[in-house]
Amino acid sequence: MKIATLKALKGSIAKWKGILAGKISDEGTVNCPLCRMFFFHTPHCSECPVKKKTGLSHCRRTPYEKWSNIDGLDGTADTPKLKHIAGQEVTFLTSLLPKKRQRLRRHGGADGDCPGAGRRASARRPRA
Repeated sequence: MKIATLKALKGSIAKWKGILAGKISDEGTVNCPLCRMFFFHTPHCSECPVKKKTGLSHCRRTPYEKWSNIDGLDGTADTPKLKHIAGQEVTFLTSLLPKKRQRLRRHGGADGDCPGAGRRASARRPRA
């Protein structure tokens, strides 16, 4: 995962933790770091880790889909049901964080595109 993507993912997790705590409200794509990075700048959220997980754009098949379909929603988690959904969104987004063994990348390309990525130093060939 690129460092910028990780930063946006962590920002989105913080957003939903703030919603769950009652400190901020959801403003959809306006205050979502992942949306600011991918919704407005890539076709159909193509590089977003949420889309990579679900295969769908616009956060479909995530807890956010349930959240956004509630009538009269003002963006706050002010009922037990909304708090539950906000908590599910935190859990879902947290599940997208890279595992400790995965490397972060500063540049483009898929994980493992770099020769030697993921190999331990002892497994590398000696230099000539």
